[in-house]
Amino acid sequence: MLQHIRQRIESSLSAPEREAVDLDRFLCLDVSRGLVDGACCLFFDPRGSGPTLVAKAARSVERKAVYRLDYDNLRKLEEAGLNAARETTPRPMGIGEEGGVLVTLQSALPGRLMRNLPASGLFSPERAAETIDRVFSWLHGFQQAFGVRRLTLDEEDYETEVLALVRRFLGRYRVGREQEDLLRRRFERERRLLGMDLPLTVGHGDFCVANLVLQDRGIGAFDWEHPLVHRLPLYDLFFFFSSTRFPFGGLRRESDYSGSMAEVYWGTSYLNAALGERIGEACRTLSIPREAVADLFLMALLLRADRKYEVFTSAGGVADLPKDRLWAELREWERDAPLYQVRHGELESLRTVTQSGLPSCVELS
Repeated sequence: MLQHIRQRIESSLSAPEREAVDLDRFLCLDVSRGLVDGACCLFFDPRGSGPTLVAKAARSVERKAVYRLDYDNLRKLEEAGLNAARETTPRPMGIGEEGGVLVTLQSALPGRLMRNLPASGLFSPERAAETIDRVFSWLHGFQQAFGVRRLTLDEEDYETEVLALVRRFLGRYRVGREQEDLLRRRFERERRLLGMDLPLTVGHGDFCVANLVLQDRGIGAFDWEHPLVHRLPLYDLFFFFSSTRFPFGGLRRESDYSGSMAEVYWGTSYLNAALGERIGEACRTLSIPREAVADLFLMALLLRADRKYEVFTSAGGVADLPKDRLWAELREWERDAPLYQVRHGELESLRTVTQSGLPSCVELS
């Protein structure tokens, strides 16, 4: 795999670009096993000034498709002008396939990875507003670069945009009767979003601290592995806040954040207040009816669980089975990160909704 990466670097980069990459100084960020059979490597500047190039390589059909999409998205981001003032998304630097291995090259985004910075500093009472403002400002500029469209949800739109997601979620996950009743009541019987005029925005799809870097004048975002298409709004904003790992009493694993989500969305902290303010600001900026936010929040939970299910089944080679058969065959499923995250995140949040009601920050006020 490394040999194919080296060959792609030598054939894709110009002489000055190759001189800025030390092929003997690299860090393997991720080694995929099983059907994925790929790697992601970070190469460093020979002068020791830091990482300069990211190479993603894969043999499997599924991972090749993801990496091609990631690379195509980087091209679209360049064309949209996201890097006009400064580099806030990686630059595409080469793509090719040799010996059955697809290799894509992109610049290493300058900045400090937010996931590795002390959350108690980024989201402390003194720094939280500054951090959130940086994120919100970048997200708004990104959405505006691709334009905002409007859609009045008629019966057909409601079926494809809303009900299909709800039914797919209920067909894939075991949830309690209270949670299923909640979803069927709000989306199948009450149908509150039907007839609403809503903005459609382009999103990152995995907008969390693990995929963001803190820069001198803002933030940058990487891992563009979801389609850049217009969807119902607020998903990225909801997911960013759920990834903050609050409160900061000890290390929280990526797959164990139900406590953090409960504190951020149902708590009474300064971070919960900041979330409510940003949701209100987003509603004013994008002309989102305030009464739509609660259903958009619930849909964000379902969509996140839906995407993690897709990651699990494609990477693990598991067919899209009926839920009872799937869970019966996967007795050790809690050890798999995507589904473990769902159990301790989205499913736990749905249980909290049925027990405590919707968060005040998303309810109509």
